[in-house]
Amino acid sequence: MNRYFSNRFCRVLAYVMCAILIALPMSVFCHAEHTGTVNLANAKQHMRGEGYFWDNREKVLTLDGFSLATSEDFGLKLPDNATVKLVGTSRIKAEKYALSSTGSINFIGSGTLILESEGTGLYSYSNNPKHRVRISEGTLKIKGGAQAVLSENAEFTVTGGKLEAVGGINCRTFSAVGGSVYADGAIHATHLLKISCADVEAFAKDGAALVSDNLFTTEYVKMLAGNNADSLEKTDSYEGESYFTSTATSKGVRDSIIFGEGTPITVDYLLLGGAVVLVAAALVLPIIIKRNKTRKMYEAIEAEKNKDK
Repeated sequence: MNRYFSNRFCRVLAYVMCAILIALPMSVFCHAEHTGTVNLANAKQHMRGEGYFWDNREKVLTLDGFSLATSEDFGLKLPDNATVKLVGTSRIKAEKYALSSTGSINFIGSGTLILESEGTGLYSYSNNPKHRVRISEGTLKIKGGAQAVLSENAEFTVTGGKLEAVGGINCRTFSAVGGSVYADGAIHATHLLKISCADVEAFAKDGAALVSDNLFTTEYVKMLAGNNADSLEKTDSYEGESYFTSTATSKGVRDSIIFGEGTPITVDYLLLGGAVVLVAAALVLPIIIKRNKTRKMYEAIEAEKNKDK
Protein backbone atom coordinates (compact mmCIF):
# COMPACT_ATOMS: atom_id res chain seq x y z
CA MET A 1 0.00 0.00 0.00
CA ASN A 2 2.82 2.41 0.87
CA ARG A 3 4.47 1.67 -2.43
CA TYR A 4 1.19 2.44 -4.23
CA PHE A 5 0.86 5.86 -2.56
CA SER A 6 4.57 6.54 -3.13
CA ASN A 7 4.26 5.88 -6.88
CA ARG A 8 1.11 8.00 -7.10
CA PHE A 9 2.79 10.86 -5.24
CA CYS A 10 5.74 10.76 -7.67
CA ARG A 11 3.36 10.89 -10.64
CA VAL A 12 1.49 13.89 -9.21
CA LEU A 13 4.79 15.64 -8.47
CA ALA A 14 5.95 14.99 -12.04
CA TYR A 15 2.72 16.47 -13.42
CA VAL A 16 3.12 19.58 -11.23
CA MET A 17 6.73 20.10 -12.35
CA CYS A 18 5.73 19.79 -16.01
CA ALA A 19 2.96 22.34 -15.52
CA ILE A 20 5.40 24.79 -13.89
CA LEU A 21 7.91 24.39 -16.71
CA ILE A 22 5.23 24.97 -19.34
CA ALA A 23 3.99 28.09 -17.53
CA LEU A 24 7.44 29.68 -17.34
CA PRO A 25 8.13 32.27 -20.08
CA MET A 26 10.42 31.14 -22.87
CA SER A 27 12.75 34.06 -22.12
CA VAL A 28 13.86 32.23 -18.98
CA PHE A 29 15.39 29.54 -21.15
CA CYS A 30 16.36 31.64 -24.17
CA HIS A 31 18.09 34.77 -22.90
CA ALA A 32 19.25 36.05 -19.54
CA GLU A 33 18.22 39.58 -18.65
CA HIS A 34 20.85 42.33 -18.66
CA THR A 35 20.88 44.37 -15.45
CA GLY A 36 23.28 47.14 -16.43
CA THR A 37 23.78 49.69 -19.21
CA VAL A 38 24.88 48.32 -22.58
CA ASN A 39 27.08 51.11 -23.96
CA LEU A 40 27.93 50.93 -27.67
CA ALA A 41 28.43 54.69 -28.11
CA ASN A 42 32.23 54.35 -28.16
CA ALA A 43 32.57 50.75 -29.34
CA LYS A 44 35.93 49.96 -31.01
CA GLN A 45 35.21 46.35 -31.99
CA HIS A 46 32.43 43.85 -32.57
CA MET A 47 30.46 43.15 -29.40
CA ARG A 48 28.19 40.24 -28.60
CA GLY A 49 25.95 39.51 -25.62
CA GLU A 50 22.73 37.77 -24.70
CA GLY A 51 20.20 38.70 -27.38
CA TYR A 52 22.39 41.17 -29.31
CA PHE A 53 25.28 41.48 -31.73
CA TRP A 54 27.04 44.74 -32.64
CA ASP A 55 28.79 44.83 -36.02
CA ASN A 56 31.26 47.63 -35.44
CA ARG A 57 32.36 47.90 -39.08
CA GLU A 58 28.83 48.31 -40.45
CA LYS A 59 27.44 49.90 -37.25
CA VAL A 60 24.52 47.47 -37.24
CA LEU A 61 23.00 46.27 -33.97
CA THR A 62 20.91 43.11 -34.25
CA LEU A 63 18.45 42.59 -31.40
CA ASP A 64 16.94 39.12 -31.12
CA GLY A 65 15.10 38.50 -27.86
CA PHE A 66 17.26 41.11 -26.12
CA SER A 67 16.10 41.91 -22.55
CA LEU A 68 17.48 44.66 -20.33
CA ALA A 69 16.09 46.03 -17.07
CA THR A 70 18.25 48.30 -14.96
CA SER A 71 17.98 50.85 -12.17
CA GLU A 72 20.79 52.83 -13.86
CA ASP A 73 20.01 56.03 -15.79
CA PHE A 74 20.78 54.58 -19.24
CA GLY A 75 19.67 51.31 -20.80
CA LEU A 76 21.15 51.08 -24.32
CA LYS A 77 23.50 53.76 -25.71
CA LEU A 78 24.20 54.00 -29.45
CA PRO A 79 26.67 55.99 -31.59
CA ASP A 80 25.90 58.13 -34.63
CA ASN A 81 24.81 56.38 -37.87
CA ALA A 82 23.66 53.22 -36.10
CA THR A 83 21.22 50.78 -37.66
CA VAL A 84 19.08 48.68 -35.33
CA LYS A 85 17.81 45.45 -36.87
CA LEU A 86 14.83 44.04 -34.96
CA VAL A 87 14.32 40.29 -34.83
CA GLY A 88 11.67 38.86 -32.54
CA THR A 89 10.69 40.90 -29.48
CA SER A 90 13.21 42.83 -27.36
CA ARG A 91 12.69 44.92 -24.19
CA ILE A 92 14.69 47.72 -22.59
CA LYS A 93 13.83 49.40 -19.30
CA ALA A 94 15.95 52.03 -17.53
CA GLU A 95 15.52 54.79 -14.97
CA LYS A 96 15.96 57.92 -17.15
CA TYR A 97 16.61 56.87 -20.77
CA ALA A 98 15.78 53.41 -22.12
CA LEU A 99 17.53 54.00 -25.46
CA SER A 100 19.73 57.00 -26.24
CA SER A 101 21.92 58.05 -29.15
CA THR A 102 24.49 60.69 -30.07
CA GLY A 103 23.20 60.97 -33.66
CA SER A 104 21.30 59.22 -36.41
CA ILE A 105 19.53 55.87 -35.92
CA ASN A 106 17.61 53.75 -38.41
CA PHE A 107 15.28 50.98 -37.23
CA ILE A 108 14.74 48.10 -39.65
CA GLY A 109 13.57 44.48 -39.51
CA SER A 110 10.28 42.74 -38.78
CA GLY A 111 10.58 42.50 -34.99
CA THR A 112 9.37 44.58 -32.04
CA LEU A 113 11.29 46.77 -29.59
CA ILE A 114 9.67 47.80 -26.31
CA LEU A 115 11.20 50.79 -24.50
CA GLU A 116 10.15 51.90 -21.02
CA SER A 117 11.43 54.54 -18.61
CA GLU A 118 10.24 56.78 -15.80
CA GLY A 119 11.95 59.57 -17.76
CA THR A 120 12.27 59.23 -21.56
CA GLY A 121 11.87 56.07 -23.60
CA LEU A 122 13.88 57.13 -26.65
CA TYR A 123 16.30 60.06 -26.37
CA SER A 124 18.46 61.67 -29.06
CA TYR A 125 20.95 64.10 -27.54
CA SER A 126 22.45 65.12 -30.88
CA ASN A 127 23.14 68.83 -31.47
CA ASN A 128 23.05 68.40 -35.26
CA PRO A 129 19.71 69.11 -37.04
CA LYS A 130 20.95 67.00 -39.97
CA HIS A 131 20.88 63.89 -37.81
CA ARG A 132 17.78 61.73 -38.06
CA VAL A 133 16.06 59.10 -35.95
CA ARG A 134 14.11 57.01 -38.45
CA ILE A 135 11.68 54.13 -38.13
CA SER A 136 11.78 52.39 -41.50
CA GLU A 137 10.47 48.96 -40.49
CA GLY A 138 9.39 46.96 -37.47
CA THR A 139 7.42 48.06 -34.41
CA LEU A 140 8.53 50.39 -31.62
CA LYS A 141 6.45 50.52 -28.43
CA ILE A 142 7.70 53.37 -26.25
CA LYS A 143 6.47 54.39 -22.80
CA GLY A 144 7.93 57.31 -20.89
CA GLY A 145 7.17 59.23 -17.72
CA ALA A 146 8.18 62.73 -18.84
CA GLN A 147 7.83 61.84 -22.55
CA ALA A 148 8.05 58.79 -24.77
CA VAL A 149 10.37 60.46 -27.32
CA LEU A 150 12.70 63.44 -26.94
CA SER A 151 14.76 64.71 -29.89
CA GLU A 152 15.50 68.41 -29.47
CA ASN A 153 17.66 68.70 -32.59
CA ALA A 154 17.67 65.53 -34.69
CA GLU A 155 14.70 64.97 -36.98
CA PHE A 156 12.35 62.17 -35.92
CA THR A 157 10.84 60.40 -38.93
CA VAL A 158 8.48 57.48 -39.47
CA THR A 159 8.71 56.20 -43.05
CA GLY A 160 7.36 52.68 -42.44
CA GLY A 161 6.63 50.18 -39.70
CA LYS A 162 4.71 51.17 -36.58
CA LEU A 163 5.27 53.54 -33.66
CA GLU A 164 3.23 53.29 -30.46
CA ALA A 165 4.10 56.03 -27.97
CA VAL A 166 2.69 56.59 -24.49
CA GLY A 167 3.77 59.81 -22.82
CA GLY A 168 4.05 62.30 -25.67
CA ILE A 169 6.57 63.05 -28.42
CA ASN A 170 8.80 66.15 -28.32
CA CYS A 171 11.01 66.90 -31.34
CA ARG A 172 12.52 69.69 -33.39
CA THR A 173 11.06 68.08 -36.51
CA PHE A 174 8.50 65.28 -36.59
CA SER A 175 7.63 63.65 -39.92
CA ALA A 176 5.20 60.80 -40.47
CA VAL A 177 5.57 60.06 -44.17
CA GLY A 178 4.56 56.40 -44.14
CA GLY A 179 3.71 53.60 -41.74
CA SER A 180 1.51 54.24 -38.70
CA VAL A 181 1.77 56.28 -35.51
CA TYR A 182 -0.22 55.96 -32.29
CA ALA A 183 0.47 58.62 -29.65
CA ASP A 184 -1.14 58.66 -26.21
CA GLY A 185 0.04 62.21 -25.55
CA ALA A 186 0.67 65.29 -27.68
CA ILE A 187 3.06 65.30 -30.63
CA HIS A 188 5.03 68.54 -30.31
CA ALA A 189 7.47 69.86 -32.93
CA THR A 190 9.36 73.14 -32.47
CA HIS A 191 10.32 73.48 -36.16
CA LEU A 192 8.17 71.30 -38.46
CA LEU A 193 5.36 68.81 -38.02
CA LYS A 194 4.57 66.92 -41.22
CA ILE A 195 2.01 64.18 -41.88
CA SER A 196 2.00 62.67 -45.36
CA CYS A 197 0.75 59.27 -46.53
CA ALA A 198 0.64 58.01 -42.93
CA ASP A 199 -1.95 56.61 -40.54
CA VAL A 200 -1.75 58.71 -37.38
CA GLU A 201 -3.80 58.63 -34.18
CA ALA A 202 -2.91 61.14 -31.47
CA PHE A 203 -4.75 62.47 -28.45
CA ALA A 204 -3.98 64.58 -25.41
CA LYS A 205 -5.84 64.86 -22.12
CA ASP A 206 -5.37 68.61 -21.97
CA GLY A 207 -4.75 70.79 -25.01
CA ALA A 208 -4.05 69.99 -28.65
CA ALA A 209 -3.06 66.55 -29.89
CA LEU A 210 -0.68 68.11 -32.46
CA VAL A 211 1.44 71.16 -31.70
CA SER A 212 3.87 72.90 -34.04
CA ASP A 213 5.67 76.08 -33.01
CA ASN A 214 6.49 76.86 -36.63
CA LEU A 215 5.28 74.83 -39.64
CA PHE A 216 2.53 72.22 -39.88
CA THR A 217 1.73 70.42 -43.15
CA THR A 218 -0.49 67.53 -44.21
CA GLU A 219 -0.89 65.82 -47.58
CA TYR A 220 -2.24 62.59 -49.04
CA VAL A 221 -4.35 61.91 -45.93
CA LYS A 222 -7.98 61.96 -44.84
CA MET A 223 -8.28 63.71 -41.46
CA LEU A 224 -10.70 63.47 -38.55
CA ALA A 225 -10.56 65.68 -35.45
CA GLY A 226 -12.57 66.28 -32.29
CA ASN A 227 -12.44 66.68 -28.53
CA ASN A 228 -12.53 62.90 -28.03
CA ALA A 229 -12.87 59.64 -29.93
CA ASP A 230 -16.67 59.90 -29.95
CA SER A 231 -16.79 63.38 -31.47
CA LEU A 232 -14.47 62.91 -34.45
CA GLU A 233 -15.52 64.69 -37.62
CA LYS A 234 -13.98 64.92 -41.06
CA THR A 235 -11.92 68.06 -41.57
CA ASP A 236 -9.67 69.62 -44.18
CA SER A 237 -7.64 71.58 -41.63
CA TYR A 238 -6.59 70.76 -38.10
CA GLU A 239 -7.54 73.45 -35.58
CA GLY A 240 -5.97 72.24 -32.34
CA GLU A 241 -8.48 69.57 -31.27
CA SER A 242 -7.55 67.10 -28.52
CA TYR A 243 -8.08 64.06 -30.75
CA PHE A 244 -6.71 63.64 -34.27
CA THR A 245 -6.58 60.80 -36.78
CA SER A 246 -5.33 60.58 -40.34
CA THR A 247 -5.65 57.84 -42.93
CA ALA A 248 -3.29 57.65 -45.89
CA THR A 249 -5.05 58.19 -49.21
CA SER A 250 -1.97 57.74 -51.38
CA LYS A 251 1.53 56.35 -51.21
CA GLY A 252 2.69 59.83 -52.18
CA VAL A 253 5.75 60.81 -54.15
CA ARG A 254 8.55 58.27 -54.08
CA ASP A 255 12.06 59.49 -53.30
CA SER A 256 14.86 59.41 -55.83
CA ILE A 257 16.84 56.16 -55.91
CA ILE A 258 19.93 58.06 -57.06
CA PHE A 259 19.81 61.17 -54.87
CA GLY A 260 17.85 59.81 -51.91
CA GLU A 261 15.20 61.35 -49.68
CA GLY A 262 14.10 64.89 -50.49
CA THR A 263 14.42 64.49 -54.26
CA PRO A 264 11.38 63.10 -56.16
CA ILE A 265 11.80 59.99 -58.29
CA THR A 266 10.75 62.02 -61.35
CA VAL A 267 14.32 63.34 -61.41
CA ASP A 268 15.51 59.74 -61.93
CA TYR A 269 13.05 59.35 -64.82
CA LEU A 270 14.28 62.59 -66.44
CA LEU A 271 17.90 61.46 -66.10
CA LEU A 272 17.00 58.06 -67.54
CA GLY A 273 15.22 59.71 -70.46
CA GLY A 274 18.23 61.95 -71.07
CA ALA A 275 20.56 58.95 -70.97
CA VAL A 276 18.40 57.11 -73.53
CA VAL A 277 18.49 60.14 -75.84
CA LEU A 278 22.29 60.37 -75.55
CA VAL A 279 22.75 56.66 -76.24
CA ALA A 280 20.40 56.85 -79.20
CA ALA A 281 22.26 59.88 -80.52
CA ALA A 282 25.58 58.10 -80.10
CA LEU A 283 24.28 55.15 -82.15
CA VAL A 284 22.28 57.00 -84.82
CA LEU A 285 24.50 60.00 -85.56
CA PRO A 286 27.43 57.96 -86.98
CA ILE A 287 24.97 56.18 -89.30
CA ILE A 288 23.49 59.48 -90.51
CA ILE A 289 26.96 60.98 -91.05
CA LYS A 290 28.09 57.92 -92.99
CA ARG A 291 24.97 58.02 -95.16
CA ASN A 292 25.51 61.71 -95.88
CA LYS A 293 29.13 61.05 -96.90
CA THR A 294 28.02 58.17 -99.14
CA ARG A 295 25.31 60.31 -100.73
CA LYS A 296 27.76 63.17 -101.39
CA MET A 297 30.26 60.73 -102.89
CA TYR A 298 27.65 59.36 -105.33
CA GLU A 299 26.56 62.90 -106.17
CA ALA A 300 30.17 63.84 -106.95
CA ILE A 301 30.58 60.77 -109.19
CA GLU A 302 27.34 61.58 -110.98
CA ALA A 303 28.50 65.18 -111.49
CA GLU A 304 31.77 63.97 -113.07
CA LYS A 305 29.85 61.73 -115.45
CA ASN A 306 27.70 64.63 -116.55
CA LYS A 307 30.81 66.73 -117.26
CA ASP A 308 32.24 64.02 -119.55
CA LYS A 309 29.04 63.98 -121.56
